[in-house]
Amino acid sequence: AALFYVAPSFYVYVIALAALFVLIALRPAWGVVLIAFTIPFYVPPWPKPMFQFFFSPVEILTAVTFAAFLLRKLVERGTMNAERGTQSAESPRHLVTLSPAHPLTRSPLHPFPSADLAVLAFALIATASLLFTERLDVATNEWRMVIIEPILFYVLLRGVKLSQKEMWAVLDAFVLSGVAVALFGLWQFA
Repeated sequence: AALFYVAPSFYVYVIALAALFVLIALRPAWGVVLIAFTIPFYVPPWPKPMFQFFFSPVEILTAVTFAAFLLRKLVERGTMNAERGTQSAESPRHLVTLSPAHPLTRSPLHPFPSADLAVLAFALIATASLLFTERLDVATNEWRMVIIEPILFYVLLRGVKLSQKEMWAVLDAFVLSGVAVALFGLWQFA
C-alpha cells in the first residue's frame, strides 16, 4: 500500500495497485485493516493524483478492497455452484434444512438486521438530498466521501466475516492511526 503512494510513475503505482488488489483478494481482512489505519489520512497533503482527480488513501483502499471482496465472493459462489452441481448429480444428500431457531434463518417480516436497514435508509436519504443541492459537483464529491465510502466500509466489515484475531487487528489499526495523527500533531506543535 505504501509503495502505491510513494511511486513516482503512473506505471509503477498501477503495478503496485494490482499487486495490492491480488493480496487483498487472497486475504480481505488485510484490506479492512488498511482502511481502518488510513481513515484519518483523507485530507491534504495525502491525496494521490490520478488522471484529473485526487483521491485519498482511504478512498483508494476502500475501492480496491471492495472490488477484491466482490471478486472473492463471485469466485466462492462459482465454486460453490460447481460443487453443488457435482453433488446433486451424485446424490441428494447435499440438501440441509435449518431449524427455525437456527441463526441463519430469518423471519419473512424482518429479512435484514436493523443496522443494515438503518444504513440503507441513510444511503437513500443522503442520495435523495443530492436532488436539492445548488452545487452538484461539490455535493457529489462529499456524497462519495462522507456517505458511500463509509457504507462500503460497513459492508466490508459485515461481509468479510473477520475472525476475533482479525477484528483485533482492525481495532489496533484504528488505535495506531490515532497515535500516528497525535504524534504528527505534537511534531507540528513543537
